[in-house]
Amino acid sequence: MVLHLRNWTLRMATEEILTTLKTYETSLGAILSRFTKTRNAVHIAADDSANFRQIALELRDFFNDELVEGRRYGEMVLNAYANSVSNWLGTPSFHGVETVKDIVTTVLTRVKRSPSR
Repeated sequence: MVLHLRNWTLRMATEEILTTLKTYETSLGAILSRFTKTRNAVHIAADDSANFRQIALELRDFFNDELVEGRRYGEMVLNAYANSVSNWLGTPSFHGVETVKDIVTTVLTRVKRSPSR
């Protein structure tokens, strides 16, 4: 998170960023674990559809605020979200949630390797 206070810019410390990314990674994994499989399809849990949308938007803002190349990752998340709901039900797909989780995991690895962001 970036706060602008007059001429001061306060950024999250690297450990806070790693903790936040791990939290998102865990949340997305939990959403994936709650998908249900029927004979004809795989469905997201009722409450998770809105949760996934919120996470996608939060991730976009988080990446934009905290990472040098954050816009690129933010766009990737929003594209993955948009693709995930491009189905006849308009609900997030398993693959879409999985893709967003993969993006978070990739960014997590990048921040661990290059803490200067």
